[in-house]
Amino acid sequence: EKDAGDHKRYLEEKRRESLQARNAVASEQRIISQQMQEIVLQDSHNSFELKWAGDKDADAYQCQMEEERRQSLAFRNAEASEHKEFFQKRQADAMEDSHKSFHLKWKGE
Repeated sequence: EKDAGDHKRYLEEKRRESLQARNAVASEQRIISQQMQEIVLQDSHNSFELKWAGDKDADAYQCQMEEERRQSLAFRNAEASEHKEFFQKRQADAMEDSHKSFHLKWKGE
């Protein structure tokens, strides 16, 4: 009977040791799993931050290009107005010279 009781206590001790070892392993695995999940979340967050920064840069670049286009158009319009005014003045001067010439021709006759 004593041997049976000793054997029973021995098996219970082994069971407790096994349970402790399994609990330790499970606890370690849980910690590792949590750490991996934190790394994945941090990587995902960093990825989103990079995407948002890229989107912001792209928007800023697009706004800059639109402003440059507006300025270019304004410059071209101003230049076209100057050319139009210059040619209208030349045409008016030419008509005036023609008119004077015609007037002198009729005066001369």
